[in-house]
Amino acid sequence: MEVKLIIPKKIAHKYRYLLTRFKNTEWSGPAFYRIKTNDNGFPEEFKIVHFHPLDLGHGTATDFDAGDVASILKETYQKYPSLKHCYMGLIHSHHTMGAFLSSTDKDTILEMAPTEGFYASLVVASQGKATEAFGFSYVDQYGQAHAMIIDEDKIDIQLPEYKVEDDWIEQADTIEKNKPVPLNNVGKQTQIWRHNQNTQTATEIRLAKYSKSKQNKISKVLDKYEDGKLNEVDAEAKLERLGCNEVDIIFFMDDASKTQAYNYGYSYGGYYGGY
Repeated sequence: MEVKLIIPKKIAHKYRYLLTRFKNTEWSGPAFYRIKTNDNGFPEEFKIVHFHPLDLGHGTATDFDAGDVASILKETYQKYPSLKHCYMGLIHSHHTMGAFLSSTDKDTILEMAPTEGFYASLVVASQGKATEAFGFSYVDQYGQAHAMIIDEDKIDIQLPEYKVEDDWIEQADTIEKNKPVPLNNVGKQTQIWRHNQNTQTATEIRLAKYSKSKQNKISKVLDKYEDGKLNEVDAEAKLERLGCNEVDIIFFMDDASKTQAYNYGYSYGGYYGGY
C-alpha cells in the first residue's frame, strides 16, 4: 500500500531556513498534519501544514516536552484555528548526516502511536543521501503499535521561491536564546519527546506559584477529577475560577489523569477528505 507525504513550499522553505541558520545543531518541535484516508481508514496521503520549532539541542540530539508544547498551543490555535482539526506529530533535523529515521526515531514514533489516528514524524537534513525522511505510527485493533517508513520518492516537495518570514526568524531567535546547556549525554541521541521526565517537578513548581490555601483547593479539584467525581470540563472550569492559567491547567489535568503528556493534540481528532 503506497502512502505519500506532501510538503508545501512554505513549509519546505521554513525548515530549510532553520537548517541554514543552525548548520550543526539539531532542532525539533511539534508539526501538524492533515491526513487523507482510504475506505478502510488507512492513510493514503499526509500533508504537513504547520510546525513550530521548540528546542535547539546540540550536534546529535534535541528534545522537548509537553510544557514546551503547551506554551505555544493557545497562540498557535488562535492564529491558525484550522490546526485544531489536524493531527499533531513531530519534525526534527539531522543536518549533515542526512535524513533518515534512526532506531531512536523509530522507537519514539512507536511509543507515540495513538490508539486512534496516526502519529507522523518528518526528519529533515541540509545534506546527505536524503534531505527528507518520513514515517508514521498507529495502534491496530489488537493493541499492537506499528511504525511505517515511506519511500523517499513518495515525498512530494513543492519548492518555488519563497521569502523568509518574520515569525520564522522570531521562532529561531527564541530557541537559540533558550538553548540548554549541554549535559553529559552529548553525542548520544535521545528520545525527542521528554514525556515522562520531570513532569511532577514541573507540576510542583507551577503549584508553588499559588497560595497554600489555593494549592489545597486546586489539589481537591484534581483529586475529584482523578477519582471520576468531576468530568474534564467541570474540572477545568473550577481550576479556571481558582485563577489557574491555561498552561497550568494543562499540566495539572495531565498529571491528575495519569495520561502520557505527549498525547496533547489527539483530542482534536484527524482530518479526512480534501484539503
